[in-house]
Amino acid sequence: MVPEHLKEFAKMQVTNWTNSAIKALKMQENKDYVLKQNKKGQTIIAIVDYINTGIVEKQTVWQNGLHQFLQIKHNLRLTAESLPSCFISTRAYLKLYKQDSIFGLTGTLGSLESRNFIAKVYSFDFVFIPTFKPKLLKIWPTILSQNKDEWLKSIIESVIKETKNNRAVLVINLTIEHVNTIKDILITEIPESKIRKYSRNDWLEENESVKMPVQPGEIILATNLAGRGTDLIVSEQLENTEGLHVCVTFLPENSRIEEQAFGRTARQGKKGTAQLILNREELGNIFEIDQLKQFRDYKEKMY
Repeated sequence: MVPEHLKEFAKMQVTNWTNSAIKALKMQENKDYVLKQNKKGQTIIAIVDYINTGIVEKQTVWQNGLHQFLQIKHNLRLTAESLPSCFISTRAYLKLYKQDSIFGLTGTLGSLESRNFIAKVYSFDFVFIPTFKPKLLKIWPTILSQNKDEWLKSIIESVIKETKNNRAVLVINLTIEHVNTIKDILITEIPESKIRKYSRNDWLEENESVKMPVQPGEIILATNLAGRGTDLIVSEQLENTEGLHVCVTFLPENSRIEEQAFGRTARQGKKGTAQLILNREELGNIFEIDQLKQFRDYKEKMY
């Protein structure tokens, strides 16, 4: 039964609720969301921003009944749909400040299209400051695998090869599920004590794992969590063996995210290498990496 005062709202929401029910069926655990315990010990749905940051959102919920349909999908306690009581866009919020009173600092602002968009919408100027030491990062040619099996094989072979050369490897994956899959394969080849995971910002153990200095032969399996703002400490022994190698196993959504991921190595004048290892099955009908990146940048420009 729908209360009389909510009938009009329910009629307005029927299409949204229908779409949300279908979307909830298609969404994947350990990709779009995770199941976790709240402070009361109850299992809840927590959103994962896997495309951009890899962060597990502890307080955010989806609207239009999507969160509730996911709760039904997993037989969880049903919560009431939340409705925003107030809203302000980023642009409107920044307009509240004087034009000359906002300053920002970033190492990866993104493509020329992104910078032009920011300059136009927010009336910002840019100043480029060179690094105090030359960048020693070496970017290796991209590996394009034909299917998922070849893709996993290429990742494992790359990791094992670099660790045998006394290097450490940071493997940045798109989803938590990919992290778990690659770990399950690696532990059949490499001692589990050499493998760290960083895919859940809501787990203390994984947060602490990236604060320890990285040693030769170690592997860090991560999502985009490690690709943004994570300052890995490279041990002196590792620096003597060509530094940290970064392996990104998906094509990042834009050039900024890619630069952030590659920027986890060769920091502050240190040595390091980076490489993309991609699964062609997930990339559509484009067969060359340069074309893929051009198409990615075109989408960013258009949308």
